[in-house]
Amino acid sequence: MATSTWLLLCCLMLTCYVQDSIQLRLKNIIVPPLLKDDVESVILDCDYDFEDTSHDGLVVKWYKDNGNLLVYQWILHSEPRVTDEFENYVDVNYTASDDPLTMYRALKFVRPGVELTGTYKCVISVYEGEVEGISKMVIYSTEDKFDLILSEKNQTNKDRLEAMCMAEGLYPKPTLDISIGQLENLNANVRFAKMEDHKFNVYSHVTVDKKDLPESAIIKCTLGIPDANYTVFRETVYYSGPPLTTTSNPMIKMLPNTKIQTSNITSAGNVGSGSSAHSLSTSLIFLMGQLLIFAASIL
Repeated sequence: MATSTWLLLCCLMLTCYVQDSIQLRLKNIIVPPLLKDDVESVILDCDYDFEDTSHDGLVVKWYKDNGNLLVYQWILHSEPRVTDEFENYVDVNYTASDDPLTMYRALKFVRPGVELTGTYKCVISVYEGEVEGISKMVIYSTEDKFDLILSEKNQTNKDRLEAMCMAEGLYPKPTLDISIGQLENLNANVRFAKMEDHKFNVYSHVTVDKKDLPESAIIKCTLGIPDANYTVFRETVYYSGPPLTTTSNPMIKMLPNTKIQTSNITSAGNVGSGSSAHSLSTSLIFLMGQLLIFAASIL
């Protein structure tokens, strides 16, 4: 009886050893977590090792959105195949190695756009087992346009200042904040629009009473993409008090060619330190020209 028990235990131990020795092993899954949408290509790799496992029935599959959408499939001794939705992105001729058992294991996207952001899963299967790996990739897009606009208004006999921030062409969903000096609780109105190319346009504005402003206030728009650790801003200095020039609709528009910008455009009324001197010199030149013309006509 003792001998039969000992033989049974040996068989169980040998069975466990055989099972362990034939395990298909996933060595590594390499998916870039973050990249900009201006790259030429990106490679998602899923490296595996058969160890003592038979490679019979080898199939490599890549899925998007955690397994809900098949992207790519390679069956050993066959050509790789791509589903219709991704055929314009995948390079089916790319090989990750010279080994015929692993050469088509990787997924190469060409000119990837933000629409390829998602969670990717590779599944390696043979007749004796299956392994899988999952990783997330974010493809982000920075702004095509980013403006800060100030507008002075008179509403219900109150002099008011409106600050507007607008940005276009961002992904993933951005944030947009406005600050005016040390004022708190601005209650900015923020609106988003998702475009056909999956990118976002964002608009924010806030209106304050000019009497609540200090003599000078830094007005700042901060644009961010939290998932990409990306932040950029526009700012200007606004000077309160009576306007230096009179216009029916005074407005300043921040130019979008720099990330940090201070304006002194004269048409904005009280914005920028150089507006008064420039406006005065321009007026004097114009007045002198008119006097010369008038004097010539008399002579």
